[in-house]
Amino acid sequence: MRFVRFLFVVVLVGGGVLAAAGVSAEARAPRPVITSVEAAYGSSVGYAHLIIHGRHLTGGTVTVAGRRTDATVIDAEVITAFPAGHRHGTRFPVVVRTKAGTSNTARYEFRHARQPGTLRAVAAEAAPGGKAADLEYSATRCPAVGTCISLGSDFSGAGPVARVTTNGRTITQRVPVPADSDGDGTADLADLACPTATYCVAVGGYNADSASLISTWDGRAWTSVTAPVPPEGDNGAVGALLHVACGGPGHCVAFDQQHVYTLDGGTWQVTAAPVPAGSRHVVLDHVSCPVAGWCTVTGSADTATTSRNIVAVRAGTTWTSRFLPNPPHWKQKFNPDVDGLDCAHRDRCTLLAGGLAGGGAAPLSFATLHGGAVHWTAVPVPADARSATAWAVAVEGDASLRCPTTGTCWALAAYSVRGLSGRRGLQPVALRLHDGTTARVFPMPRPATSRTGWFALSDLACANPSACVAVGSRGDGDANDVRGDAIVETYADGVWTPVAAPSPKGRPRYSGYEFTAVDCAAVGRCTAVGDYNYDHDPDAGEGEPLEKSRPVILDITPR
Repeated sequence: MRFVRFLFVVVLVGGGVLAAAGVSAEARAPRPVITSVEAAYGSSVGYAHLIIHGRHLTGGTVTVAGRRTDATVIDAEVITAFPAGHRHGTRFPVVVRTKAGTSNTARYEFRHARQPGTLRAVAAEAAPGGKAADLEYSATRCPAVGTCISLGSDFSGAGPVARVTTNGRTITQRVPVPADSDGDGTADLADLACPTATYCVAVGGYNADSASLISTWDGRAWTSVTAPVPPEGDNGAVGALLHVACGGPGHCVAFDQQHVYTLDGGTWQVTAAPVPAGSRHVVLDHVSCPVAGWCTVTGSADTATTSRNIVAVRAGTTWTSRFLPNPPHWKQKFNPDVDGLDCAHRDRCTLLAGGLAGGGAAPLSFATLHGGAVHWTAVPVPADARSATAWAVAVEGDASLRCPTTGTCWALAAYSVRGLSGRRGLQPVALRLHDGTTARVFPMPRPATSRTGWFALSDLACANPSACVAVGSRGDGDANDVRGDAIVETYADGVWTPVAAPSPKGRPRYSGYEFTAVDCAAVGRCTAVGDYNYDHDPDAGEGEPLEKSRPVILDITPR
């Protein structure tokens, strides 16, 4: 019998790993595999943002259209990449390479939205008798094409300011305060509602927020009154009004934390917040009035054993309230925070709940309210999120929820990206609820000038479900970089696109620049408010930097 001998040579690799001679350890590892490429969007001014899903992607580099591109490996199954822009409609190949080999080729179509029109930024004029450096706008409403009303504060102590633009003509006025004001300049207006071009209501407080303030615009001038005092307490225990909504001229609802103020027939009235039976303490947070005679308010109320979210509806002059059930998939011990509310029509409302609820992270969910029924829709978790509870709403518990039509809503949020930390690890997103049943996440593309650092979005406006504008700011460090830039994102053709935000004439080189609020009267007809804050030129010494700070108005008009 003949015996055939086989000789195997083994080598010691990596501290004890055996591999056949002539075969590297890398070759034994599986080659990368791409299973899908999603969330691709881009612009004519920048680049795309891709999320690549697959297997064995650790250590991979990304090649798009034959060129290696910036990429971040999240884990073995996810890579984010930022390739250069292409023409609209171009289908480009995507490949991942590791030491083990080259992946299969995936293809994705590059798309970009139409530019929104002409963007023009101007440094706003000073209020009568004041300095522009002391002025800051915090809200704007555009109830009709050609008409926008912006609300601001004068830090010199001269009181609130309103800027009204009508068909190209702008008037900046000081909003009067009631005669019993102590004159210490602490009057402030917190919210603004404008159901028509000739009727607005602003609410806030004065005398260090110890008295409630209501100011009304009639198309020509502002008048102000002290809000009525609740029968169960004095006005000092009430404080400033927080929010207001108007279903039409002369039909409004406002609130402080524990009382609702209603306007019908020319007279403001105040009552304790409507709460379900068994409630002990209430804190109100949002209000929406789509038509005269119908408003919805949300908040939270304590019971004997816990705290629960509530919804109160005013039909005509009658309030009804009930507890809001938690989402069926809710596993947290605390209740979700209501981060936004908007009602597109009578008895057709949507809210967003979750985020940083109860002091901890939590899932996000939309809820549609109709006829007493509540339908919850969970917001899907992005593939590169740190966890299923990695959500945060955009700004101080306000998700800028907007519902331009029944069943279709947009909101702003952010999530923590796996592998990144600090503000750089927060990815802003737009959330879309479609037909009241399907939620989609749009990770917002970075501005072309901000491949690194952080960016954040502060407000959102939609002329219709397919035309929206979001505004905010960006910086280069983990903290709030005072030398950051304003950013604008537009939604059209199914794509979010970063648009270069113009700087107003005279803006110093070393200055922070941001937009904080935006509203749209129609498609391509939007106004945003913000400011630039001049710190100082590090090469020129301290000087008097604040004298060069200015409020900024951004107008978007069709080309």
